[in-house]
Amino acid sequence: MNHKCILRIMIKFGIMTKIRRQNAYHKIAEATYEHKTIPNHLNHRFDQQEPDKVFATYITYLHIESGQTVYLSCVKDIATREVISYGTSFIYKPPYGTRPSYNK
Repeated sequence: MNHKCILRIMIKFGIMTKIRRQNAYHKIAEATYEHKTIPNHLNHRFDQQEPDKVFATYITYLHIESGQTVYLSCVKDIATREVISYGTSFIYKPPYGTRPSYNK
């Protein structure tokens, strides 16, 4: 039977499950809604000469064997091209205005 048919029958008889499957599209829409647009002050001028003035951040999603997703966030200095700090987490937290927890 189709899952929609089963859901209609369950609603008709007032039967509800304790745990319902999460809607993946709702989760993605929520994640994109939380992101804020920040003005572009660099205008694609990535050849900065002064260290500790301009930073770039990058988030990598790592899927491990246990089925979980680990988020790796790095902060890189544009002038010296070295990683200033990094952090790993099982929960995604947008890094706006904050640096990751581990320093190099």
